[in-house]
Amino acid sequence: MGDIAISADMAVSNASRIGHSAAEEVKILTLHGILHLAGFDHEDDDGKMARKEAALRRRLGLPDGLIERAHSGHRSPAKKRAVATRSMA
Repeated sequence: MGDIAISADMAVSNASRIGHSAAEEVKILTLHGILHLAGFDHEDDDGKMARKEAALRRRLGLPDGLIERAHSGHRSPAKKRAVATRSMA
């Protein structure tokens, strides 16, 4: 199926910035990766992956995931610049 690679440093950094534990962040990233391995693609599935991930996060008691962050402004300043630059292209 594939591999899931998670940077511990990035997980700690994201967790600190967002306000939850590093363990929760690793769980969120793992869930997101597993859904991708299962064939979901939030870029072009009309919200199917987002709905599945949200339902699973609720069952697991996890905070907002990557898709919600992307839509709610939880981006780092560098990520916001990258998105703005892509939008201008």
